[in-house]
Amino acid sequence: MRKGVIFSEILNGMERLRAGQWQVGYENGFLRHLQLGSHEILRMIYFALRDENWTTLDKQIQNEERTIGPDSFRIAYDCVNTKNGMPVFQWHAVLEGRRDGSITFEIAGEALADQLKNRAGFCVLHPPDTTLGQLAEALHTNGDTTRSAFPVNVDPVNPFKDMKGFRWQTLGDWYTLAFEGDVFETEDQRNWTDASFKTFCTPSTLPFPVALKKGDRVHQKVTFTPPAAAAPTVDDEGPIRIIVNKDLVALPEIGVGAATNVQVSPAIGRVIREMGLSHFRIDVRPLGHDWVTAFSEACVAASELQLAPEVVLHLSADYKLELDAFTQLCLQNRLTLKRVLLLGDAAAVTPQAIIDHAASLKTYFPKTHFGAGTNYNFQQLNQGSFDATAVDFVSFAAHPQEHAFDDLTLIENLGAQEDVVFSAQALYPDRAVNISPITLRKQFNPYASDPKNRVMSETDRTDPRQSTPLCAVWTLGSIKHLSEAGASAVTYFQTHGPQGIVSADGTPYPVGDALRKLLALPRNVLSSYSTQPLKADGFVFEGNRIVVWNYTAEEQTVHVNNRTVLLKPYAIHWD
Repeated sequence: MRKGVIFSEILNGMERLRAGQWQVGYENGFLRHLQLGSHEILRMIYFALRDENWTTLDKQIQNEERTIGPDSFRIAYDCVNTKNGMPVFQWHAVLEGRRDGSITFEIAGEALADQLKNRAGFCVLHPPDTTLGQLAEALHTNGDTTRSAFPVNVDPVNPFKDMKGFRWQTLGDWYTLAFEGDVFETEDQRNWTDASFKTFCTPSTLPFPVALKKGDRVHQKVTFTPPAAAAPTVDDEGPIRIIVNKDLVALPEIGVGAATNVQVSPAIGRVIREMGLSHFRIDVRPLGHDWVTAFSEACVAASELQLAPEVVLHLSADYKLELDAFTQLCLQNRLTLKRVLLLGDAAAVTPQAIIDHAASLKTYFPKTHFGAGTNYNFQQLNQGSFDATAVDFVSFAAHPQEHAFDDLTLIENLGAQEDVVFSAQALYPDRAVNISPITLRKQFNPYASDPKNRVMSETDRTDPRQSTPLCAVWTLGSIKHLSEAGASAVTYFQTHGPQGIVSADGTPYPVGDALRKLLALPRNVLSSYSTQPLKADGFVFEGNRIVVWNYTAEEQTVHVNNRTVLLKPYAIHWD
């Protein structure tokens, strides 16, 4: 698993508050990084209104009142959720931190319009690094207590349920949460590559969505209580250091997906060819409308880019006919395919019947690797296990914004990419683990109540940060974590356009430039970790060559071996 690092002080201008010796960040109405010294105990306490498609509705904070002391605080505010620009729910929130270290967060809400909701209320996030394998006790609604532990491998089911209170151990001490106003349970959010466990309101076993009528009310309260005499720690976590081990790890094969407009101009082709990428993802639906033309155009693009095709076959109940048509077309055109990922359109993971058919496909494609898995999150793979004997690899998609969307969340969630690879390796120990695609925003929503909403629109798939330096450093961090975990192959983004690594006119985005420079270096790097992984990280190569980057909007100083590197905001240092 990830190294046992301590987490750093509050980042990016987030306001620091204190409750006794405890420090906590306050940002946009929520609490983040509850810490004792530099040890993170809770990652976040927040509330949300999520609609029938699990979309988190926007909120606007009003009428904030604050009393901030040196070792206590009280903040109250009103908050309005909007949908399609219209106010649909209002809240009054009160947050209090006391000198004894206890913190309460209370909300009272009222529906302003009739609506459907899947959740309305609190969520509490627990950081994996200080909880994995730690003892925990669930206080159930009937008064009984169950003792277990936070799971190490990503848990496919919710580990703690039916709770009105929760205790857990970390750093040798016990901490307590008490809940009022609803029943709570805990899920392993690493299933969605979120680096947290989430204790949330309203049991997942209850039917949803729920119809809220105008005037319906919600009242909840969360109380955090630390031990009476928690072990003191030093507030100053020291300089940022990249700690290097002697073990060599290999970068995964790195490819790119076809753009929505698959055709590439000469300018785009010239830039992509210079990057040193390994493959080009092509999605194919055999026997679908005009599929031969679409596949042929994508193969032409792959040839122009000098990238090996990685085909994702989306198959229906007529998969035998579709596979036969696809095979004949490839043989007739003497196509050489690097990999083929077999998916079933009507299932979250590849049906076993399709997987078993891979053995016969290998007689026609002896040099091609075949795989199975999902186009969705690791959660689908984790809950839908299969016999992978007939395939060479398993695959799933990843993105950092299933539940929250701010810059800091993107960086926080990078560590979970290691965890899902380790867990996939535990499920399928003799198979390579690939991740395709990796994107900033999710491409599909398998949880939408209405099936027509399961394919995200081009607008919803596009993140305006794609063309910024933040995307570049996030991608380097992703490659770092996936290398440490032993991922075999990964596919990032698209070739060009608003979801690409190059602009529509062929100008490389910062992420494209970073990939070009990284792939010009050796594939083997020394295993390493950052002492402050939310601020900066880096690669260290044999021979003392380094690449170091800054995740923040502030200047950072990083120490690597005998060198000191000063990094401007979101900068990458190549040495």
